[in-house]
Amino acid sequence: MKASRRKKVAFFILPLILLLSAEGAQRLRFYWKSDGNSKFLFWGGPGEIQKLNPDFRKLPRWLPKGHTDFEGVVDLRPGDLVPQDDRVFRINNLGMIGEDIPREKPSDLRRILVLGDVTSFVIFDSENKWPEELQQVLNRHAKEVRFQVLNGAFEGHNSFHLKHLFFQFGWLDLEPDLIIIYSGLFDFADLMENLMEVKSFEQFRFKRFFLKVSGSISDRSLLYATVKERVLRYLFESVEKGYAAMGEIIQESELTPEEDARRKARIRKKSEELSEVLRDSNKFFDSEAYQEWRGHFVKNFDSVVGTAREKGIPVIFLKPPFIPGPDTPEGAFWWRYFPDTIVGAIDELVARHEVHSIDLQNFFQTVPDKRALFTHHWAGGFVHPSRKGAQVIAEYLTNEIRGLGLFSEQLSEQ
Repeated sequence: MKASRRKKVAFFILPLILLLSAEGAQRLRFYWKSDGNSKFLFWGGPGEIQKLNPDFRKLPRWLPKGHTDFEGVVDLRPGDLVPQDDRVFRINNLGMIGEDIPREKPSDLRRILVLGDVTSFVIFDSENKWPEELQQVLNRHAKEVRFQVLNGAFEGHNSFHLKHLFFQFGWLDLEPDLIIIYSGLFDFADLMENLMEVKSFEQFRFKRFFLKVSGSISDRSLLYATVKERVLRYLFESVEKGYAAMGEIIQESELTPEEDARRKARIRKKSEELSEVLRDSNKFFDSEAYQEWRGHFVKNFDSVVGTAREKGIPVIFLKPPFIPGPDTPEGAFWWRYFPDTIVGAIDELVARHEVHSIDLQNFFQTVPDKRALFTHHWAGGFVHPSRKGAQVIAEYLTNEIRGLGLFSEQLSEQ
């Protein structure tokens, strides 16, 4: 009986050991062929490695649901040129835009680190960035020190991108004296996209299911990916033709009239549910999409703010200013829920870590010509600061920083 049991165990264990050994040998082969590129020694096939390519000591090897746009972060490598609309930006040694910056911090230098998205890095006019304006204002009032505001913002970044950059490039090692976070626009866009997504109906097809599973395995196993490419080359003459044929199979619909009717019914039901959610604030904030979004947003900045607070670095969250767009069925949800969504998550982080927040929206309401503070409409409204808006933000933040007692000995009175 025992011998029989051992044979059964060996029947399952030995093939597994052989597969793992072959996978390990394949990874070592890629490692040596790439002149010692250690990324091939970690779990993940060529597709996943090329997509992520992170520092595995500090980053999870997966992306949270709803935060799958990772390509922009991968592009941010020192010395790279990144196209954005009709302009090209250089990535410096810190993963930021511009010239290289020494990591060493002189004793007479006070550093402020900004984490943000396009609202802190306006691409429509190079003079619109409020972090640069803030540096100028602070230095006009500086006493025996210099202020340096490092702008870690870029178009399209959400909280997960910022968390990645913060740890990947070691921004905490720059010894910032203050961290300012002005973000949430693209997190909110992610939330709306997930909430409005109506998944298409797909009848189960074994061939399509098999190819999707095969693709997932290829992303995680170098051995499987290598064997798969050789099979495709044998069957289709080239790997490219093989993948093209597989793509056609995965995309094909093949719905019968009954299946198509069920698909349309599901879409109608989803649209009705979405209409209810967008018109009822209680349903919106109770929705699975919102709860999941808030969990990701808070978790991402939790790690950043928590690490900074452990080192005694003060943190300020900026609550975004905006002019809402028209209250139309197509755009109402943007402006009906935008402030409460972002501000609610910020308030949770402020209370949890005992940090500060500054409400730019309330301040902008006191400015006579508020429209002049913004440039470039977005979703029917305005969120991007103009040059005047950047100057107003810089002056207001300087006064608020004084009021919070930060840099009290290094800043002169107004």
